[in-house]
Amino acid sequence: MTGTIFDIQRMSLHDGPGIRTTVFFKGCSMHCFWCHNPESLLPEPEIQFFVDRCILCGRCQEVCDRHCHRIDPDSRTHDFHRAPCTKCGKCALNCPSGSLVRTGESITPEELAGIVLRDRAFFMHSGGGVTVSGGEPLLQPAFVHRFFTILQEQRIHTAIETALNVPWESLSTVLPVTDLILADIKHPDPEMHKAATGVSNELILQNFRILEQSGLPYVIRVPVIPGVNDSEAVMHMLNTRISGILHPLYLELMPYHEYGLKKYDSLSREHAALDALHPPTRESLIRLAACFDTVKVLFRDGSRTVTLSGGI
Repeated sequence: MTGTIFDIQRMSLHDGPGIRTTVFFKGCSMHCFWCHNPESLLPEPEIQFFVDRCILCGRCQEVCDRHCHRIDPDSRTHDFHRAPCTKCGKCALNCPSGSLVRTGESITPEELAGIVLRDRAFFMHSGGGVTVSGGEPLLQPAFVHRFFTILQEQRIHTAIETALNVPWESLSTVLPVTDLILADIKHPDPEMHKAATGVSNELILQNFRILEQSGLPYVIRVPVIPGVNDSEAVMHMLNTRISGILHPLYLELMPYHEYGLKKYDSLSREHAALDALHPPTRESLIRLAACFDTVKVLFRDGSRTVTLSGGI
């Protein structure tokens, strides 16, 4: 059994309790236009080209059998032609500056467990553990089940970041070996949700209701996206949706950030819809948090966590 991942991030502090190692899985069942991990959307490997890192050494041009890289020393330009590229990764392996990166690799659960268990001492001393994220890790449920089984045998806390836009069977496969679920709600209205993400929220809300009945601890996460859900009207609607039905440990507002823009360029993908977006202010997050009267609400303000119990 193998899975496809694209990153392993150590010393994570915001993906569950304690110090954590977060594994990012490739492939997603949604296409949120603001996604800050665009390299996660497709399940197969891709080549990222960060133009500003290129030193024009020509090694990629030398090793590429498909002639995808064309470097002009006179104009000091590097053109990457993606159409003939097979994503073999030779160029990335021979790139000394990190300008070319092959994102996405196959790995077994045992190999992955061996890597993350190197951080066991940090988990034990901080009450941390391992979180799987993405993309959507529940598109690879059998892999996650095996991976988490190995970790729980070593008494490592396990958590899943998910959008819940998967068949319930995928989630139920991993519940027995999962300690915490961190689940997104993007928008309470199904049509607005579909306009922003490509899918309705009906399956997601259905999975939330079943998750509530399972008794497993979970957190609701709401990405706050300008023009999509950053209004008090939307948050009041969401509050009505969850009041008396869902009982998360807390609800986290996750403000939009601009860190992913360079990734779109590296994949030659358009991001015009993001160019006019700006992160919400602390004051606007406080106003939105006040819309919830039955759950504890928090958001990150730089390195600090602002916690508001039951709204303001």
